[in-house]
Amino acid sequence: MRSGPLLRAEGVVKKFGGLTALDGATVEVKAGFFTLLAGPNGSGKTTLINVITGLLTADGGRILYEGRDITKLPPHERRRLGIFRTFQTPRLAQRLTVLDNVVVGALERERPALGRWYGRERELEDLAFRALKLVNLDHMWDRPAGELSGGQMKLLELARLIVSGARVMLLDEPAAGLNPALAKELFKHLKNIASSGVALLVVEHRLDIAVDYADYAYFMHEGKVVVEGSPREVFENPLVAQIYLGG
Repeated sequence: MRSGPLLRAEGVVKKFGGLTALDGATVEVKAGFFTLLAGPNGSGKTTLINVITGLLTADGGRILYEGRDITKLPPHERRRLGIFRTFQTPRLAQRLTVLDNVVVGALERERPALGRWYGRERELEDLAFRALKLVNLDHMWDRPAGELSGGQMKLLELARLIVSGARVMLLDEPAAGLNPALAKELFKHLKNIASSGVALLVVEHRLDIAVDYADYAYFMHEGKVVVEGSPREVFENPLVAQIYLGG
């Protein structure tokens, strides 16, 4: 496990016309760590994820990956480095089976020529099954993805990321809409994924649940990181209570 950050967003600025969405935000994530990114709506969390993944271009600051400046790399080049993200609404092939959706994730990692992966179907399926077992979806392998519940779709998206070879996973509100029991199950899976050596940066509102699973937390307000530390320290900070919890 690396002692330093695998990925660092340093002093990031992003403006939309006269609106400053990010105002010098700095966060970093380490391999093996589940890092939480919290804050009220409009604080800049999703914008920061979009800048890190290259969907948006930063107006200032830089993105470092293993110490390398990747600020100007396009999104597909960042994915090749192992930087992947999810969206608030899972993006799955609804008509494909659960297993096939995960196999597609494996192919995205390798992108082999058709003739090179022909005959490797069993190997890829075994890899997909292992990922599905990790998120407790292996019993639904032959179901169309469109038949899954919203929570199961989020777990399936995690399985796809696992086989994609992601080294950094950026997750945008994975527990949104889930009941507390399923949200806790999801966070347990995320903790296990981080423990395997992946760097997780998770945008989440539900600090009351995430506090028991995350290793480190950042709290954003008006485009800046205003509090950081252990999740419990952040959760109990009076400023967070004032801004986020209405205390």
